Formats: sequence, C-alpha cells, structure tokens
Amino acid sequence: MKANNNSDKHHHKSYIHPRTSLPVLVAGCFALMGNYTAMAAINVSWDGGAGTAFWDDNNNWNPDANVDGPSDSSGYAAFITNADTVIRDSRTIYRTNTNASAGNTASTTIGSGGSLTMDNALRLNWSGGASVGDATLTIENGGSLSAGFFDTNQGSGSTATFQVLSGGTATFSSTFSMNDAAGTGNVIVDGSGSVITVAGNTTINGSAGNTLTISNGGTFTAGADFTYGPATLSIGGGGSRFELGSGSTGGAMTNLNAISIASGGTFVINQSDAVTQGTEFGNSISGAGSIEQTGTGTTTLNVANSHTGGTTLSAGTLVIDDASALGTGAVTLSGGILADNVASNNTYTNDIVATAATSSAIIATNGGASDFSGTLSGSGTLNFGGTGDGQVGANVRNFGTWSGSFSGTITHESVSGGNNLFLAGLNTPSLKLSTSGSTSGAYTRFASANTIGELSGTGGVIRGRNGSLTVNQSTNTTYSGQLADETTRTLTFVKGGSGTLTLDGANTYTGTTTVNAGTLSLASGSSHSGSGAYTVNGGILEIASGVDLSGHAMTIAGVISPGNSPGTAATGAQTWLDGGSYLWEINNSNGTKGVDEGWDWLDITGTLDLTNLTTGGFTIDITSLTTANAPGLAAGFDYSGLAYGDSYGTTFIIASADTISGFDASLFTLDDSDFVNGKLDWSIIESGTDLVFSAVFVPEPSSTTLLGLGGLALALRRRRARKSRKQPPTTEWNDMDREHGDRVAKQCTP
Repeated sequence: MKANNNSDKHHHKSYIHPRTSLPVLVAGCFALMGNYTAMAAINVSWDGGAGTAFWDDNNNWNPDANVDGPSDSSGYAAFITNADTVIRDSRTIYRTNTNASAGNTASTTIGSGGSLTMDNALRLNWSGGASVGDATLTIENGGSLSAGFFDTNQGSGSTATFQVLSGGTATFSSTFSMNDAAGTGNVIVDGSGSVITVAGNTTINGSAGNTLTISNGGTFTAGADFTYGPATLSIGGGGSRFELGSGSTGGAMTNLNAISIASGGTFVINQSDAVTQGTEFGNSISGAGSIEQTGTGTTTLNVANSHTGGTTLSAGTLVIDDASALGTGAVTLSGGILADNVASNNTYTNDIVATAATSSAIIATNGGASDFSGTLSGSGTLNFGGTGDGQVGANVRNFGTWSGSFSGTITHESVSGGNNLFLAGLNTPSLKLSTSGSTSGAYTRFASANTIGELSGTGGVIRGRNGSLTVNQSTNTTYSGQLADETTRTLTFVKGGSGTLTLDGANTYTGTTTVNAGTLSLASGSSHSGSGAYTVNGGILEIASGVDLSGHAMTIAGVISPGNSPGTAATGAQTWLDGGSYLWEINNSNGTKGVDEGWDWLDITGTLDLTNLTTGGFTIDITSLTTANAPGLAAGFDYSGLAYGDSYGTTFIIASADTISGFDASLFTLDDSDFVNGKLDWSIIESGTDLVFSAVFVPEPSSTTLLGLGGLALALRRRRARKSRKQPPTTEWNDMDREHGDRVAKQCTP
C-alpha cells in the first residue's frame, strides 16, 4: 500500500496559464522550486504505476497525488527519477525535481495543450550533484513554460538540454543561467513561433562549452545583460531572431562576441538608452542576415560591418560612425532617425526603402556631406533638415539615383544651421515634396532635370543650380515656400498634371515658367521678382489681382485667367498663339475693369503680339458670375427700351498694352456659352492700345419671326462651340430657357 503523506498538505495559491507544451533533457536533475519557507509541499514521486507518461494520470504518482496528478492549488512537489514524462494539460506546480542517475536519462515534455506555470518566487533548478545522467526539458507544439528564473547544477560528464521547439514558448521573469563548470549545456530555440524570453540577466557559459542555437524562425530575447562563452554568437536563418533588450534601459553582451547572422536571420537592438558597438555588443557583424533597431534609444554602429542582409530602423536613432557600418544591404526606414556622424564626405551605396505609413529622418551630424547613391523605393515619409538631433550645417545629397518606384513624401525643414538637401536628376513621378521653415536657412536644391508628382509646403526654400523642377500633379495643393536661384545658377519651373498648384510665396527665380497641364495659380500676396518668361502650352495660368508680373513676358497657347474672379493680371509683353484662350469673367456690368465687382482686365507692360494668329485661332471665353462669384447671372445687365440690333450701351476694356500688333477681329472666337444673361451678340475691337468688347441687343425671336428672318436671324443668334475643357451650362441658363417658352415664344420687338 502506498504511504499517505497528506498530513503535511498545505494549500498553495496558483493560477492556470494558457496551454503549451514543454520537453526537457537535463544532466543531473531539474527542479521547479520556490520560496516556500512559509509552507510545506506535499511530496509525490513518479512510479509510473499507470503505465503511461502523463502527469494527469493519478496512478503514476506515489502516493496518489489527486484525481488527475499534482496540479493547481494543492502545493505539490513532484520528484521524477530516470523517467520520461509528459505534461499535456494546463497546471500550476509548487516545485518539481527530475533526476537522472548515472547511465540513465530523464525528460519532461510540455506538448500541445500543455502548460506549466510557476509564480515569480519559483525557479527551475537543475541539480545533479555527482550524478552523470542526462536530462532534457522540451517545450513544443504550442506548449508553454512560465517561471521566475532558471539555473543548472550539473554533475561532471552530464548533459543538460533546454529546448523550445515548433511554436513552444518559455518565459522567465528573472534570470536564466546555464553556467556550470561540469557537464555540457545546450539551449535550443528552433522553429517558427518558438520563443525564449528572459527579463533579467542571461548566462550561457561554463568551461564545457555551453551553446545557444537559434534556428528556423526561433527567437531568443535577452532583456538585460547577456553573457555568452563562445567567441561568436550565431543566429540562424529563416526568420530567426536574437533580441538584445526588451524596450527598457540596460543590457549588454558582456563578452562582446562577434555576431554571425545567416540569411533571413536578424540581430535586434531593443533598448531605450544609448548602446554602442564595441561597448555593449560585438565588434563585428557578418553574414547574410540583417540588423534591426526597434528600441527608442540611440544605437551607434562604429566599425566596418560586413553583413549583407540589410539594416532596418523602426524607432530611436541609429548613428553611423563608420563609412561601412551599414554593411552592403538595403537600409529600410520604418521610423526613427538615421544619423550620419562620419566627419568626412562619405558615399553610401545602400538602397533605401521607406516603409509605407511610417515617417523617418535622415540627418548629418558631423559636418561631412552624406551622399546616398543607392535607389529609393517605398511609400513612407523621409524627413530632412530641422534643428534637432545634433544637426550641423552639412549637406545630405543624392545625385540621380532616386528615381522610379518611390511614391512617398520627402520633407525638408529650412532652419539656420540645419542640413541642406541636394537633389539632382530626380525622376520620381509619384514623389511628393513638402518644405517648411524660413527662406534664409538651409534649403532644398535641384540640379539637372527633376520630375516629381506633387509640391506643397508652408515655407522653406527650393533653389535651382541650373536645374529644372517639373511638378506633374493630379492633386490640388498650395506651396507657400520660395522658389529661387542658387546665386547665379537658375531654377526652371514646369507645371504639369491635371491638378491645381497654388503658389503664394515670394519667388525670385529667374528661369522660365511653363504650364503644360492643370492649373498654376499665383495667389494674392505672392510675388515673382525674377525676369524669366512664362509659357502656357496647355492648362490654365491664373494670376490674382495684386500679383505684379510686369517683368515677365508671356506666350499664351493655353488659358490665361486674370484676377480673383474677376480682377487684374499685370504682366509683361504677351504673345497669343492659336489654341490659346482668355477666360474673361464679369459679375457686374456697372462695375469697373480689373476689380470685383466688375470684369477681368489684362494690364500688359509691353506689346500684345497677335501676329501669329490665324482666323478664329484664339478664343475669348465670356463667362458671367454672380456678385458672389459663382457661375450664374451677372448683375447690371438691363435691356429695357432696347430694340433688336440696338447697341448695348456699355463697352468693356478687356486688355490694355503699350502697343498692340496684328489685330484683326476675325482672329478671335468669342465663346459666350457660359454667359447666362444672354440676349447680346458680342464683338471685339481695337481702340488705341486697348482691346474692347461691345455688344448689340439680340432677344430671342418667336417662331413666326424665325420663318421670316430665316438665315439672318440664325446668323445673329450664332452660338460658338465651347471648348472641351468648359463646364456644361448652369442650371440658371436652363431656367431662362423655360422662362422664354422654349426659346421661340418671344417676338423680335422689345
């Protein structure tokens, strides 16, 4: 009969941990032990009486532990000698010893559905004394172990193996130590999802050569100091990771082991304080794997590393203190600051990837120019310039290789003493550029031909070094910074794309300005003191009242639109070409030219050249607006007392120049399809140095009169073909159609 030790029973508070699985081989024995000075455990020993390996079979224990083996709040201490056991459910244990005598083995396995939990006061203790057996603890297939701390006490010649496999997890809230002079120890974490996490210090050392194997997607996290005996820490591939730190302060590789990373493996630095290569971790990093910084602290790479799998920055600051510190792989920026601290000018050939929906910075902190000659891809945000993080008056540069697939945003903040951003040969049709800050500090500079997909910003300055900037944007944005030359080297500016770009800064560039598509709008308060010519090949050039472009000659083959609907456009000499048009708006016939309320006016300093036009080649779009400047009926048009063909009493000066060359009324197409007041037949004349609109009264004829007047009435009522870019007639025009009874009910007398 089995002895009954229940008289010593004390209840021990416990909790159920999520299910996991755990296998273990250990030299000597291992025990889960706790601070139990205040209570005594019920000791039970494994006798295998049930003929199975399962802890939950009561008949395997002597005395019988309870109906399903030692667990929960029963306060059991379980002793296993020379046996292989399996935990397949969730249980909390007070302590357990597994012993292997000479020539024998013992193991505990926590497998699928199994978990073993100890509170923070407990530990897993390998204790063998002089025994020379081998023991293994295995956690596998989703099994889990949660304990306070782990250490070993092996006999000479024994082997202890702690392994987490195939998605198992082991978590220690304190320390992990395999540091015996006798015996051999192996720590293995293998397989995707397999994780060992140690919050405190980790020691895998010993004269017998204890080893750590991380392979096939396994992860080992050393939350504090990591002491490792072998000269090299090897990290396997296939997603394997070694993490130094768990997001807080402290933690170093005390032996400064070299780090070798297989393809697909990663060495991770996750600390909130400063960490320096050669002080807190190894002097060399090699292999086909990668480095990643995830912590919020500052990590300094200060030796020539040779890893080829790339470097990833997700948070904090990564300082480059050696020209070859980044290895040869791509630099992936997913947050944080990449700081070049090399004193001399240096070229980095690494490709740069800006991760989507993230924002990262690249800065220079030691006076040398930082040249990035690799390609740029991704869709995140890259920030340059500014005042913080030790920036100095240096240049961050790229010459011709940031092209193609990048669809993110580049920002530059202009401040005194900050980094300049130099770009050349940029061909990134989806790139968005935004600048901010002052116009007297650091700047963004373009050399050669550059194409981007959007421009915006609240300040800052963009300069040209005999370079062009083409903005092909489909969005609507405002740029409040300055466009300027770099000393005597000029900037050329081109607007393309279907969107609207509004400039409202004080621009000084002397190169040309070209509008090929969309709208370039020069807002009130903006200026352009340079002398470069404007060419409108397509799209619209809007010039607000008060913007003085009298020093800029213009060629109009697209649309010119003066004022603030309506208003004045003051320009230099203009040349009108076939296909061009003038969007002329009026909101009150009793108003004044060039103001609101009134009508649009071109104030041209120099010659208005019409000599290149052919018959009907240039269109003037006559558009009525309400006094709120919405499409609709203009104020002031009163037809009382007018008979058919009478002159409308008011004439409208639409343009004035020093001289007008080549005028002929037949050169113009007058499109009044957006003049919803109706009843006028428009004509254009040259009067001195003015172009002037006049009109005659043409009411809508009745059907009887239409039969009598025939072709003459139809000719007087001609309606020009409106341009494809114009909007359909407004609802107010349709209302007027109904008012006039299908446009045939009214006689030809007033």
